[in-house]
Amino acid sequence: MQVHCWPCHLGLAIQDPFETFYNVGHVVKLWQFHRIRREFARAYTVLVEGGGLDKVCEKVEKADKGKGGGAAEDKKAVETAASAS
Repeated sequence: MQVHCWPCHLGLAIQDPFETFYNVGHVVKLWQFHRIRREFARAYTVLVEGGGLDKVCEKVEKADKGKGGGAAEDKKAVETAASAS
């Protein structure tokens, strides 16, 4: 069994399926990471409240990448997801 240890960092870690030692998530910018995290939290909230995949996949308003992508909305979505579990 091979164990790969990537350096710890705040961000998204995505393992390359062909080069398992390589983290392809290192290119994700901070505002992109926050948007992805917010989307996962929103999807979780929708599913916990009984919504289906069609509701999760609805198009949502685009965040302004120049201002960090809506930190207040990010915090609210994460808090909602955390309180539901």
